[in-house]
Amino acid sequence: MSETNNFHKEAVYYNCLNIALQGDFLNLEKLKQAFESYENVWFLKSSQQTEQIKNFPRLKETIISYQHKLDPEKEFAKLSLNNVNLILLEQDSYPSILKQINHAPLGLYIKGQLPKEPYLALAIVGTRRPSYYGKQAAEQISSQLSQAGAVIVSGLAWGTDTICHKACLKNKGQTIAVLGSGLDIIYPPVNKKLAQEITASGCIISEYSLNTLPLKHHFPLRNRIISGLSSGTIVIEAPLKSGSLITSRFALDQNREVFAIPGPINSNLSVGTNKLIQQGAKLITCAKDVLEEFGIDLPIDIQNKMAEIETKQEKEILSLFDSSEIISIDKIIEVSNLKAAEAISVIIELENKGYIKNTGNGQYIIKK
Repeated sequence: MSETNNFHKEAVYYNCLNIALQGDFLNLEKLKQAFESYENVWFLKSSQQTEQIKNFPRLKETIISYQHKLDPEKEFAKLSLNNVNLILLEQDSYPSILKQINHAPLGLYIKGQLPKEPYLALAIVGTRRPSYYGKQAAEQISSQLSQAGAVIVSGLAWGTDTICHKACLKNKGQTIAVLGSGLDIIYPPVNKKLAQEITASGCIISEYSLNTLPLKHHFPLRNRIISGLSSGTIVIEAPLKSGSLITSRFALDQNREVFAIPGPINSNLSVGTNKLIQQGAKLITCAKDVLEEFGIDLPIDIQNKMAEIETKQEKEILSLFDSSEIISIDKIIEVSNLKAAEAISVIIELENKGYIKNTGNGQYIIKK
């Protein structure tokens, strides 16, 4: 039998096992190791009493019960009807960067097209309820990275994820959305149109079979795929208890870079990101800060455009100071004509250049 036919057969039985075990990937991985193929696992018999199956009595009965409920080829045909492809971990078409992580997904359901390797993918995550500052930061960083050719990976959630996917598409970039449900159940439902737009140039991905609901416990597992597909993870806004921080921990465990955008010290949404910076995540204010970690330069035209904007904005903020006045970051945002994300980015740049000094508690003074 050819390798292609063998992978097809294995994918057919993997899909049925995924349906039967309802996303119990850890035990499915153990069963595959014990019985060498998904086909062997699927055709377990009640009479089998080998040493391997003694370790999985409940799973054996579950699989046997589904043998009478499911037609493997018919279930697999449903994937094509939904324009979904299934690739297994062992296949060459499986993303090479994702193969490197512990407990990589055994299979990936994909709608759309994976980027052609090699490529730089960067995850951008943040709260579902971003502040005005967070919205502007998400749009800015995603737009700049897309223009530089990076693939943007996120989770299609409402809030930061949605902003990043849309900004990437607006700049004609490629984006990957990783779901915590079957690809035929888009969550949140309001993002159904966005999911369709993503598949036109990128893809949506899940390790869950069709008809799988977006259950709460699926999302932490989903986050390991977001970071696993990416060379680095960017956290924009995150409270202390946040799925975004879970993603950043996965990134660290996977030996990937972690970046964080700083935020106001009096904002609950910035507690997580500011703590990440304290713990060693790289503070970033623009795409250039991220790309230099990977030895990539922004295109000259984008650099020139950014430099012109920064010069104009720096002059505007510096004009707010006199020689002795201390101004809070909130006051600068209020008085300037800049958006919150732009103002904070410029403040950080002015401090780095030595023009102003942080006196603590979000207060700044002109440096003499």
